[in-house]
Amino acid sequence: MKAYLSLIKHALNDHGFTIDVVSMEGLEVENSSSYKEVKDMIEALDDLPVLRFYGDDRVYRGSAHINLFVNDDETVMDHSMNYTRPDANPANSDKWIEDWFNDVVMA
Repeated sequence: MKAYLSLIKHALNDHGFTIDVVSMEGLEVENSSSYKEVKDMIEALDDLPVLRFYGDDRVYRGSAHINLFVNDDETVMDHSMNYTRPDANPANSDKWIEDWFNDVVMA
């Protein structure tokens, strides 16, 4: 499975997050809980979209840059690691995405 598809499923199904899809042109999809909607938008874009993840009450939970022009396991080319900052609010922790990356991509 392509890494970005695994990440979308993990965020939606395992964490109940919503996702924004942002292109170079701006916000393409906002606050979506639909796997198909997010997947279809990413695949329709010609640039390198960014996924932004949100928990309850639109609390920011991290981001990932997607690149469809590489090997399947490399499609998540960058992801946030805000939880490593000493001033990060634990409620905004994006450690989940680093755990996913280590378990799925680096495994």
